[in-house]
Amino acid sequence: MREATSMKWAVLILLGAAAGAQPKPKLKPKAAPGLKEAVPSWAPPEGAPAELVRVRAVCDALELAFREGDLETTLDLADFPVLYVPVGAPSTEVGDSWDRAHWMGLLTPALETTARNGKLRGEYEIELLSSSLALVLTKHSMIEQGRLVTWRSAMHLVLRDGKWKIKALAGKGWAEVPGTVQPQRPKQAQLPPAVELFNKRCATCHGKDGKGKTVVGEELGIPDLSDPAFQATFTDAEAWGRILDGFNDKETGRLRMPAFRDKYPEADLKELIPHMRSLARRKP
Repeated sequence: MREATSMKWAVLILLGAAAGAQPKPKLKPKAAPGLKEAVPSWAPPEGAPAELVRVRAVCDALELAFREGDLETTLDLADFPVLYVPVGAPSTEVGDSWDRAHWMGLLTPALETTARNGKLRGEYEIELLSSSLALVLTKHSMIEQGRLVTWRSAMHLVLRDGKWKIKALAGKGWAEVPGTVQPQRPKQAQLPPAVELFNKRCATCHGKDGKGKTVVGEELGIPDLSDPAFQATFTDAEAWGRILDGFNDKETGRLRMPAFRDKYPEADLKELIPHMRSLARRKP
């Protein structure tokens, strides 16, 4: 309950929802009865506003897309750019702005997991903050490797051109499916911290080998970091500036790289530069 309440207030504060709002209609649907159903069994409460029903339809469509690995539907349900706030330690609760390319790159692994599993379910609590703003708190559950795992998330939806769209996300379960049980594997040698950090936060776009052959990398046309000629075009100081502050495309204003300042200790971030340089010295 405390986690859900904190998540709710985080979204309200971030999106500027008016304080002291009057109580809104709430909805707690019944659990879905069968895995083969396209939409879980649910009926709106008597007298529920029509928009409440339409918001619930977005929740059902998103859940079905995750169960079927349908990336295109998730794209259609979003109003880009989308604000994403991971809920964890206080130092990590920093919002990122996702454009279409970042959404594709970050959700693809989660969709592959949930589609393979096919047993993702959500229980929703919906509040209409106004005629065009809605807040959805969700308790997710999934059977993975024979065990039940659960987590919570929140969505802020806006009414855009007559359609409800996802505008902000908070919580776990979007960029990665949390709590999933992985098969036990032999312990491997631990990677250097810089390599782990690069693989965690940079490889989605650049690839672990730096070649940029990823969904996001190809969408954005990211240069090949394993090419010595390209690496010769910028200094360590320039690379450091972009790691700290990110940058946008000069012509379109589109986000090219997010900022990592204050998200990780600077000492850890500085180690990314020698690792990045090492990518151009490796043999194919």
